[in-house]
Amino acid sequence: MRSGGDARRSARRRGAALRRCAGHRPCHRQRDRDHPRPGLRRKPSRAHPAFGAGYAHAGPVKDAPLLLDPSRTALVLVDLQTLIVDLPLAPLAGRALAARAIAFAARMRAAGGTVILVRADMSGDPRAALHQPVDTPIAHPEGPLPDDWAELVDGLAEPGDVIVTKRQWGGFYGTDLDLQLRRRGLDTLILGGIATNFGVESTARQAFEHGYAVVVAQDLTTSFTERMHDFAVEEVLRRVGRVRASSVISFGRDG
Repeated sequence: MRSGGDARRSARRRGAALRRCAGHRPCHRQRDRDHPRPGLRRKPSRAHPAFGAGYAHAGPVKDAPLLLDPSRTALVLVDLQTLIVDLPLAPLAGRALAARAIAFAARMRAAGGTVILVRADMSGDPRAALHQPVDTPIAHPEGPLPDDWAELVDGLAEPGDVIVTKRQWGGFYGTDLDLQLRRRGLDTLILGGIATNFGVESTARQAFEHGYAVVVAQDLTTSFTERMHDFAVEEVLRRVGRVRASSVISFGRDG
């Protein structure tokens, strides 16, 4: 029969062992992880160290000059419509962006490039918009949309431009944009429009997935807040294309 002293000593030893495994001192499981015993093999990590590095902060936007072949390039401007450019936008007001886009489109046409204007049109009925359950839904107006909802800003469209009508954020799904580009032998897109993190980003992602080379003209984009715009430019768009100021984009044939 064990004495009371033996029982107390045994209980103290069990308590000490529990405290060691609870983190007060390394228990045998912790020691095996930190200093494996002979015969014990640690399962190697399957994650490649370079994989995560590609998703780190991209750094400041580059403004290195960019020369593009106009015969293979399209300027795609998204949602530059009369009622959209008058919304409160940042970091650039909609009308100021439209003026820049009109000037850049003129440069594109003069160089022999293609201008494609993508507009959103719900056929006058907001029920044609997407209405899936989401955490932060976008408010849609009740009743029919104004008659001029789908009209492009004055001075933007010119004869020979391609007009594409979409019914969601991105310019590819449910439209003939990909067909229009491939029939003309175009493989590079310069993107601009409203909003940076909605219509422009969605179209840029889809263009990337379709195999197009994407260039985003940063000063031809704007959004509903500066924070939205900056995150899309710095953390998303540079991973699906090249971001440049429109002033450093030039047209010509290399060589």
